[in-house]
Amino acid sequence: MERRLATASGPSRAALVARRAALAAAFAPAALRRLPHPSVAAGLARLRLGRRGRRAVAALAGVLLLAGGAWLWLRDSSLVAVRRVTVTGVTGPSADAIRSALADAARQMTTLHVQVSRLRAVVAPYGVVRGLRVSTDFPHGLHIRVDENPPVAALVLDGRRLPVTADGTILAGVPASSRLASVSISRAQAGTRLTDARGLACLAVMAAAPSSLRYEVTRVYFGSGGLTAQLRNGPALYFGDDTRLEAKWMAAARVLADAGSAGASYLDVRIPGRPVASVPGAQALLTHANAGIQPAGGVNAAGAAPASPAGPTTTAGAAGATRPATTGAPGASAAPTSGSAAPSAGAATPSAGSATPSAPASQAPATGG
Repeated sequence: MERRLATASGPSRAALVARRAALAAAFAPAALRRLPHPSVAAGLARLRLGRRGRRAVAALAGVLLLAGGAWLWLRDSSLVAVRRVTVTGVTGPSADAIRSALADAARQMTTLHVQVSRLRAVVAPYGVVRGLRVSTDFPHGLHIRVDENPPVAALVLDGRRLPVTADGTILAGVPASSRLASVSISRAQAGTRLTDARGLACLAVMAAAPSSLRYEVTRVYFGSGGLTAQLRNGPALYFGDDTRLEAKWMAAARVLADAGSAGASYLDVRIPGRPVASVPGAQALLTHANAGIQPAGGVNAAGAAPASPAGPTTTAGAAGATRPATTGAPGASAAPTSGSAAPSAGAATPSAGSATPSAPASQAPATGG
């Protein structure tokens, strides 16, 4: 053909070129539509593997399948079975039952396949368990740390005392310790979780109590001072509401640690920054102060020592509390107590030269002379 084009005359050669161009124009669009995008074509070219490449890919896939199967076999095999189980953090009357349940469930597992959900399920009936922390000691050891949800009070319901946790979980079937504070509710409680609003507020008070005072509370109730906690050998604590409970307990602990609060009938911590303690004789002091009578050892406005009141008086103690001062027999001076104010230097005392009132002298009749 090329030879014919070379030997053909000018018009013949031009006709042949035009015919070939027409044929190319007619078939080129369909051919181009069948070709992939240049970037896709380049990617396919890179993915084209030879016989060796295909063998390598097949070998790698086989190795991965074998490794996965071996792992599935090993993780549940007796080679890594759990044989030593250590359970810590659980106390109380249900401790032995909880340890036994966890140990039995753990020995059905391996250190490579620990099923924490199964462990949680076996202790779900025990409301005293709040959570579990599990760690393995390869190849045969398992350590389980129990996070307890201990009772903070005893719910008094239908004459029974049921331990209840800070979140309101009623621990049915668990005996309530006599050291737990009593919380009474007025209506029947259904289910295993406390829903009474006042009961939950009382639980909040006990949950915030420091460990040194938690078991000194005999009961928590709503009284004239709002939320009230009665101490076993101490005053009643007025909390008001269930806000700032930690600060209120801290204020109460500071006042109770001071000797000046001894004998207090109540301690008001509704304002944590200004706790108030009431002790015997405090009302008498207020009455005397309102009447313008000063406590023993004080001076009145004129600078003279006032007469001692007939009843006992009180002196200010630490932390805003008051305590009674001792008074002696009539005519005897009272020994000052710690915290009481000593007589001031300006107090007037009878001086040797002071005139004492005498009986009026009778006038003798005049004699006339």
